[in-house]
Amino acid sequence: MPNFRFKLQIKEAGGKIRWAEADKVFAHLMDRYMKKQDKLQHNLERRLEKFSEAVYEFSNDYDEEMLEEFIDHFTEPNKSGTKMRFELEKTWSLGMRLKRWKRNGFGNKSKAAKKHYDFEKRDGTNFYGFCGECGGGDFYEPYSFKPGITESRCCNVILLDKRRK
Repeated sequence: MPNFRFKLQIKEAGGKIRWAEADKVFAHLMDRYMKKQDKLQHNLERRLEKFSEAVYEFSNDYDEEMLEEFIDHFTEPNKSGTKMRFELEKTWSLGMRLKRWKRNGFGNKSKAAKKHYDFEKRDGTNFYGFCGECGGGDFYEPYSFKPGITESRCCNVILLDKRRK
């Protein structure tokens, strides 16, 4: 039985063209690809370690659980596994990001779980909230409405889902 092998024309560095067996070319290219992937993975791990060290420099200001959740969120890799979320941000200041992370309550699963709001949509689209100080109610558009954060228009205090008694 004859041995059929596919051959490819390969252009070498000096411009010389030669024939090579396709399976050997494929094996060579796969070997180079795997080495490159290993290098990228090692590089990603090194950058993750460096980022974690930079975040833990703020351990005097923030609790460890919050810092770990911050690291988990911002070190999520992209689809190709070459960059992490914080590297894809247009602007980045670690101190300011941590401050905003804490202020907005990210990473506080226990606090977030305790606060549950049950705002109604009385007209089908807009939320209806009550002022925490005077008790006045008003409609708020969904794009500008954030439970536990949005302030009332009258007294500028946090909105409540029910009128205070």
